[in-house]
Amino acid sequence: MDERGRDTGFAFVREPVRAEHRTVYRALAARHRMIGLCSCGPFPLYHEGFRDIWGGARSAPEDGWRSDFVAVCAAWCHCFREPGRFLPPDRPRLLFSNSDFTDVDRVRAAGLPDGPPGKRWDVLYVCRPGRRAALAKDWDLARACLRRLCAELGLRVLVVGRFDAPDLPGLEVKDAVAWADYLGLVARSRMVLIPHRLDASPRALPEALALDVPVLVRDDLLGGWKYVAPATGAFFTDDGDVGDTAARLLGQDVAPAAWLAAHYGRERAERRLADFLRTLDADLPHERVSIAGRISP
Repeated sequence: MDERGRDTGFAFVREPVRAEHRTVYRALAARHRMIGLCSCGPFPLYHEGFRDIWGGARSAPEDGWRSDFVAVCAAWCHCFREPGRFLPPDRPRLLFSNSDFTDVDRVRAAGLPDGPPGKRWDVLYVCRPGRRAALAKDWDLARACLRRLCAELGLRVLVVGRFDAPDLPGLEVKDAVAWADYLGLVARSRMVLIPHRLDASPRALPEALALDVPVLVRDDLLGGWKYVAPATGAFFTDDGDVGDTAARLLGQDVAPAAWLAAHYGRERAERRLADFLRTLDADLPHERVSIAGRISP
């Protein structure tokens, strides 16, 4: 929709279309130009770990390109460093993620209702329970990193959402919490650990930056890597270097909130997306395309 509530003629496919959603998909595809939005692992490539979404097995990752809901997409909004490895060839592309719509003012209002709080934890890591979450958030690597951060650096670590965390001195565990409460926990932490690889649009990353909290990010993260700069955080490779990288980051001068406000945010994202869609349809109205609520879960 545009900002006046008018249909722009575009609709988005952001993950494999499940059988129960096929009727809605076909109705949308009959009336709209479909655009791919990379918001689910390596989608549109097929990945065995996401078989419960794709359905049956495939012989190769590129088999995902032949799915009707992928082949119909006229263009792609993607998150990848090397888009040619992931996207069907010969389609217009834009480096643009769902998480680019992070509303900095809304995040700060929810997470900092009384202004910046004191810090209680050095590191926060979040992963919901369940197999899908453990895969997307790379819980196996996270456990190894948490051991290093607690044992070698003596850091105070908070794990949100998982009770199978290792029993380590300095490690605290909390159940999954409401979004505003989670942001309050982030605000009381000195950094957020992002050990994920298959996450295409980790909203936890720009949300942390909006709260002026730097991020410690795995260097081969599919999406979200573009938010990492000297002012916002640092990359690590695995549990072998996470401790040294964390120590450097804790001693580093950073300005995450100012950097995020200068480069991202909802209004800037709306304008970029509208400009991209206009290259595909010269008749698109010149108002900003306000679709943030339409593609957020």
